[in-house]
Amino acid sequence: MRDCLVDITTLAEVDLVASPDAYSEAMRHAYWEDKDLAGATAIAFAGISRLLAETRGAQSARANALRSGAKQLTYDLASFTWPGWDEPGIIVTPPEMRAGFAAARANLRMAQELEKGDVALARAHWILGAHQLAAGHPDEGQASFQAAAGLARRANEPAEAALAQAYEALAAVAQDPSRAARLDEVLAELAGIEGGAALAEQVTTAREALDL
Repeated sequence: MRDCLVDITTLAEVDLVASPDAYSEAMRHAYWEDKDLAGATAIAFAGISRLLAETRGAQSARANALRSGAKQLTYDLASFTWPGWDEPGIIVTPPEMRAGFAAARANLRMAQELEKGDVALARAHWILGAHQLAAGHPDEGQASFQAAAGLARRANEPAEAALAQAYEALAAVAQDPSRAARLDEVLAELAGIEGGAALAEQVTTAREALDL
């Protein structure tokens, strides 16, 4: 396993113009290859801090590129710290969940400020809803999933819209278990679209991982 502190020290010297994805690549390696969520989280925070710091004094296009890189790290941090994936070899601690929840909120705000468009906004609302659901706020999660579905439909992304609808139904079950029949219907509809079987399985995995 690589030492994330060594990675962070090395990354601090990287030319981000030549290697704009250096932090993202290191973070992904820590998560996927080393199964080191704590290391991935530390790299993400270091990257976000440096990228945002370098926006000071940068010209508009460069500043936007740096903020976009920071936004990507917030999304990945939010995703990697969500326990609903039930990723083998990964255990998400409560502090990591809280860090991911904060990252999800920051990701949505940055997607709005940077005017990233409907697809990015849909995904930002989705990952925020995922964290709201995991944190025990299914009513807030349901509203976020509804927003994600609407944006995905507007972006002509039917699979993403259907997935968000399925999570909306899952959030409804978290509030009222008697709504499980509706969730089953939505999952059957999701499984019937192209590529939908894997997405429906994702929702089922999340339901089990979150004990809903």
